[in-house]
Amino acid sequence: MRSPWRAWGFTGLFARLLIVALVPSLIVGFVAIHIFSDTLNQHVQNKLMAISDSRQALLDAQLDEMSDFISEQAAAPANQEAVERLAAGFKKAGIRSEAYRVLDSGFRDRVQRHFDLHSDYLHDLLFVSREGDVIFSMRQERDLGQNIHSSALKDTSFTEMIDLVQTSLSAAYSDFGYYPPADRPAIFVAAPVFGKDRLLGTMVAQIKPKVMLEFARNYTGLPRTGEIVFAKRVGTEFVYTTLFRLSPDASLSQPFSFSDKDVLPMPEALRGEAGVGLSTDYRGVKVMARWQYIPRLCWGMVVKTDADELFAPVRSLKNVVGIVCVLMALLIAGVAFSMTWASAGSASESQKS
Repeated sequence: MRSPWRAWGFTGLFARLLIVALVPSLIVGFVAIHIFSDTLNQHVQNKLMAISDSRQALLDAQLDEMSDFISEQAAAPANQEAVERLAAGFKKAGIRSEAYRVLDSGFRDRVQRHFDLHSDYLHDLLFVSREGDVIFSMRQERDLGQNIHSSALKDTSFTEMIDLVQTSLSAAYSDFGYYPPADRPAIFVAAPVFGKDRLLGTMVAQIKPKVMLEFARNYTGLPRTGEIVFAKRVGTEFVYTTLFRLSPDASLSQPFSFSDKDVLPMPEALRGEAGVGLSTDYRGVKVMARWQYIPRLCWGMVVKTDADELFAPVRSLKNVVGIVCVLMALLIAGVAFSMTWASAGSASESQKS
């Protein structure tokens, strides 16, 4: 018959050993998990902030280069004279006249060197007269000869930018979006051209779309689910402006509401706020994100990575702690059982003596 004393002895010894050995280990394990989780969380936040700030610095530098280029060209006396003569020739006979072609050819040969020098980002160089006519284009695409308020151009960001430049009399950027005459996305930077203290027109640089897309596709330093996304306001809503790494087939024309909690934190970025922390992205997935505003483009930028990937090491540590605790419990049970069995055997020998 099994000794009740042995049973109670095993239970009591097991409980004491469990409290003495396992409970402190559990406490240490959970504290280690908490510290590791906080440290990892802070490390990723700092890394996302560094990546986001460096991307914005690179973008600002690229925009500065474009703005400086177009402002220098607009201030060059030879280009001011060219705009004035091209505008007069266009107004008198149009772009198909021989007189205009001679003017166009002479100016084109002179600026080709500057155009080639900046071919890494420059797609086209255009002149727009004070009346809003596109009087020159290096590429000679479908916008040449059009007025900015014609049906072909009136609803484009190009027209909005020209109106802004001729009103503010300072350089400006257009929005980044689909441009029908080029049949591709485009962004422009423009500067006013003056002559004898009066506005002659506007010089415009059309930037290659890859320049903007390369910023969104530069995932250096980001993990597998790391992503950089940009968005812009459209009325009371917003749309994303660059393709997604994790959802490449998603439509960029789909508008999102600022009150939609499933697309945080882009609304905060577009409101001009900056921050970092856990949030939810356009897929409804929990992410660690850094968000900020890009004033010159009026864009929001979010650099993010999936929380599941981020906290995978924490889950692994939890699993290790759990396995260690189970093994320790089994070891303690074995030790307790052995000690209880030995004690019961000694007691039996004593009773026989």
